[in-house]
Amino acid sequence: MAWVEDRAGYYRVRYRRAGHIITDSTHTGPDGARARAAQLNHTTQEIRQLYPAAPVPRLDEWVSVWLPAHLAAESTMARHQSLLRTHILPAFGDRRIDTITRQDVKAFARDLSTHLSDSSVRHTVTLLGQLLREAVADHLIYFDPIARLRLRKTPPRAAPLSPPPPRSGRSPPACPTPPPAPW
Repeated sequence: MAWVEDRAGYYRVRYRRAGHIITDSTHTGPDGARARAAQLNHTTQEIRQLYPAAPVPRLDEWVSVWLPAHLAAESTMARHQSLLRTHILPAFGDRRIDTITRQDVKAFARDLSTHLSDSSVRHTVTLLGQLLREAVADHLIYFDPIARLRLRKTPPRAAPLSPPPPRSGRSPPACPTPPPAPW
């Protein structure tokens, strides 16, 4: 849907596409800007009637399309396939990609952090984000739920304290005196 904005005597026609606001044109008068916005809206409606929206794929379907087209080194592809197989697809594989929310990803990362290192959690969430950003670029979803997500480092696990040694009635042995300095 296009709209007109008045900017200091100039009128610009803008619309939203793939999560970004795009300026189509600028005009000196409001009538020309409104006419262009109406033209864009009419064209958009015609295109939507000609090409009805395809159903949004599930994540496992999107991975089967994305993975063969993804260019990466052989070792990176092996890591991606491992992360997908062991973590991402079991958690989100049967869900449509437009139903994955930011809160779902945060809960997923928190669950992973209970048994994986921080770097492994970041790699896994980054790969999921890469999949979803590619879906945004292909106009399958409108926005990336992982955009600007900050994962906190988990605090280091405290080592159990060993009990203090048993105290006897004696004082600890004296430290030996260091030898005299040679100077």
